[in-house]
This record gives sequence, structure tokens and C-alpha cells, in this order.
Amino acid sequence: MLSCANTRSRVRWVWENSLDFLYPRTCIQCGKLVNGETGRFTCKECRKSICWINDSVCESCGYPFPGKVVNGWVCADCRDNPPAFDSARSAFLYQSMGARLVHVLKYEGGVWLRNEISQLLAQRSELLSFFSGKILVPVPLHPRKQLARGYNQSIVIAEAIQSLVPDTHVRNILRRTRMTPSQTFLSREKRLQNMQGAFACEQGAGELDRVIMIDDVQTTGATLNASALALRSQNVHYISAFTLAHG
Repeated sequence: MLSCANTRSRVRWVWENSLDFLYPRTCIQCGKLVNGETGRFTCKECRKSICWINDSVCESCGYPFPGKVVNGWVCADCRDNPPAFDSARSAFLYQSMGARLVHVLKYEGGVWLRNEISQLLAQRSELLSFFSGKILVPVPLHPRKQLARGYNQSIVIAEAIQSLVPDTHVRNILRRTRMTPSQTFLSREKRLQNMQGAFACEQGAGELDRVIMIDDVQTTGATLNASALALRSQNVHYISAFTLAHG
């Protein structure tokens, strides 16, 4: 007799394949049909264009550096302006398929990319160890913005990680305290000013150990810094950050 889990798995398989027959899946980058490929919404050729970030990174912000670097290397920006968090990592650069993936997730209702993100991150064993045993804290949207979008893309990313690394836990302990203008065309200084005091952390969060903030893209780090300061206000001691992409 089939277990309930096996039954659900078979029903899901039939449902997904029926949808594939009625609405063939295409690559979000090039539009090529991807039925039968490993990725559900990215084709093999476009996945090759993802610029993965490897081990040679700034110890503080995760900025990639070509070639080999010694352990403990910190980039000039972090030496001049140390971030409020302890360390950060990103999966890939914000370009080509990586940028497209984030754009669809963020602006095109791409909550359905959750499994795709898990499949992509599964290829990076060093990230799996980075996540293991950690508390995943999604960077929140303002409630009005989340209502308009229908979801928070940072929660989607956190859930994708949790499905891949079962000993992680997602905790929504941050909240957005005010609406902030878009960061897209702001300078570093304006971004930092824009995000000052934009987050608050629930009381008692200091009891949590090894927190990783989760967001979609890191550019200047202003959003992650403001989030980390809110966590610090509740005495969370060791704070890391992870973003899908690094700008």
C-alpha cells in the first residue's frame, strides 16, 4: 500500500505533467521550451551564463575577487566602511541569467521560481554548509508594498533554502517600519540615508544564534546594514547575510 507521502508525490507529478502538456514551459531568458530538462524554467544553455561566485570573496560583504585570495581578505569598501553584519555571501553576479532570474522573481510574480532556486543552489556545496543549522531571516517589505506585490521575494528565497537544507529555520523577526523610495538610482550615501531606521526587530531575538539575513540582491549593502542594525538592537550577536545576486 502506498504511503500518504508517496500518494501526494504521485498526484503532484501527474498534476505538474498535465500542466506541462497544456501549458508548455519556456526558459525565462531565451523563451526556449524546457520540458524534460533539469531546470523547470531555465534551459541548459542559459544556465551556463550564470556567473557563479566562488570562494575568492571579501570576508565581510562577499564581493567576488578574480583569482585566489588569502583567508580573511577584506575589500577596500569594507575596510573603509565596515558593514553592520559579520559576513555575507551571494550565489551569483547580477548579470545575464542571474539578473533575469532576480527580475522575474521580484517584478513578474515569480513566486513559482522557488523550486528552480533550490535546484540551482543545490549545485553549490559551499553554500549548503554556509546555511546549515542557521536561522534564516528574510528582509521584509513594507506591508503596503507586500500587499501590492502579493508576496515577499526574500521569503521565497528563504523557503527555497529551507527546502534544500532541512536543519535551517525561517523566522520573520524583522518588520519594515516605513515606506522607502526605490534605491535603484540612488548613490551609496543616499541609499544609506534612505534606509536609516527602516527596520525594527521583535523583542527576544537576541536568544537566536547564527542568523542569516536573506535578500534578493546586494549592491551597496544599505538594506542589509539597516536590517543588521535592527537585529543588533535586540542583541543578536553573530549576523550573516545571503543574497541570490551581488550587483
